[in-house]
Amino acid sequence: MGNLKQLQILENVDIKRISRKAIKELGELTQLRKLAVTGVGASKKKCKAFCEAAEKLSSLRSLNVSSRELNKEAELDMFVSWTSPLPSLLSLKLKGRLQEIPSWVAKSVNLVKIELKYCGLKELEALAELPNLMQVRIYGDAYNEKLVFHKHAFSKLRILHLELHHALREVTFEESASPNMESITILYCKLTSGINGIKYLPKLREINVRHCRLAKQDMLQEEAGKHPNHPVLQMVNCDPANTEQSAELPTRAKQQAQIPLRLGPYLSRSSRCWTTFSPAMPDSGDRAGARPVGPTPSPHRNVLRVS
Repeated sequence: MGNLKQLQILENVDIKRISRKAIKELGELTQLRKLAVTGVGASKKKCKAFCEAAEKLSSLRSLNVSSRELNKEAELDMFVSWTSPLPSLLSLKLKGRLQEIPSWVAKSVNLVKIELKYCGLKELEALAELPNLMQVRIYGDAYNEKLVFHKHAFSKLRILHLELHHALREVTFEESASPNMESITILYCKLTSGINGIKYLPKLREINVRHCRLAKQDMLQEEAGKHPNHPVLQMVNCDPANTEQSAELPTRAKQQAQIPLRLGPYLSRSSRCWTTFSPAMPDSGDRAGARPVGPTPSPHRNVLRVS
């Protein structure tokens, strides 16, 4: 492998299957810009050899390290335990259980995008001060319980994506946190304490919440409606997270959860936003019932879509 010193992209490297010599030679690929490796079942010696090689890759711009496959999983910490930062790294993907974010990640100051899967982390403070971080995507219980964006943290973050977090209960933004946040997407979560503090995100353009249990929906709609940047709020298949809020939902809205979507939209006007339902219509395709109720919504209004 050391003879391929001009190689720029290397993917699908299985640390378990290649020799320790080949792993060590990875460190000689000084022109390498993109690397994707998996280490399920690899020995500690091979993991150590990979860490020693990886921190020598000064030109690396994209790194994908996984310790999880179908029905197989290993601790990810041993694959990413080096200490020196990767100065050219722009994109990082980590897949597998982590005790904490590796120290070198917080020192890799050119990171723009981070993706975490199945990590089971309890805090993201190591990422909060990265000066160029613009995208954070977290999947599959990579984070637990309460996610709080503290004051002055994540100063350049623009895109936040959260998906499949059964333990996540709350997402909160404190005042002066994430001042450049533009887009928030949350899928398949149980936010029993809701989404709080979007009024502190001056550049927010859209919030997309789908297939979630979500508390404080009225408060979220109100904050979005009053937001000076008029963000679009989309809520699809979002059940209330408490019985009190469920009792307040319109009967027709409750019925839609049990009806397959066919035609629409059917628009109903609320005090702060527009709600889009998609009721099943007759098989004949008659759309006579799919008409707007009330005046045409202003393009500057906040938009809420509920299916």
